[in-house]
Amino acid sequence: MPKFFIDENQINGDNIVIIGEDVKHIKVFRCKIDDIITLCQMKKYDYECKIVQIDSEKVIAKIVSKKEINSEPGVNITIYQGLAKGDKMEYIIQKAVELGVNRIVPLITKNTVVKIDDIKKEEKKIERWNKISEAAAKQTGRGIIPKVDRIMTLDEAIEDNKDNDLKILLYENEKKLTIHQIFGINREYRNIGVFIGPEGGLQEFEVKKAKENDIKVITLGNRILRTETVSTVILAIIMYSMGEI
Repeated sequence: MPKFFIDENQINGDNIVIIGEDVKHIKVFRCKIDDIITLCQMKKYDYECKIVQIDSEKVIAKIVSKKEINSEPGVNITIYQGLAKGDKMEYIIQKAVELGVNRIVPLITKNTVVKIDDIKKEEKKIERWNKISEAAAKQTGRGIIPKVDRIMTLDEAIEDNKDNDLKILLYENEKKLTIHQIFGINREYRNIGVFIGPEGGLQEFEVKKAKENDIKVITLGNRILRTETVSTVILAIIMYSMGEI
């Protein structure tokens, strides 16, 4: 069943008015009068609706039933992801959203290969990444569209991360501390920040800076994973450890 996100102001009594890009998307799905679709009022309700009107500018759907959203995890995870080349970043965003990430922050570090030095180019990239997040949220039945934030430097990301309950950084040269040890101590975390380096990895001075800011540096084992693999693995482990999988 197709799913779309709505704002509260689109609800008019028993009807919901769909406008903008989603009108085109409904037509792509070849939806017609009397078809059932799901409309999500983010963080609140999923409405099962029957289409009653379709025209060039809007779709009107009548509410058949509603239920509270139960697809969101009880933990908010922000991924600070080192910028990756080509379509790797898109893959990372898609899979992170599928697994339940709350927010993604693209990260520039010393070894970042990707260079985005034009504000318009950055805006286009972020717009594209947020569309990928929205598509993945719809496909997965999420109750929110996880935000892909602006690109940050490591210093900016560390400041952004300061209020999280748990702060971790994945580093291939760490040999002792594991994610299992962390969750063996406390499983009551509600806000988690996860730092992941780019293709070239993180430099020692960056890892040192993270440690100085109370970020725990952990290992995922003896094998070095690609950056596009790390976020999927760590999110799956966290979700499992928190009883979300």
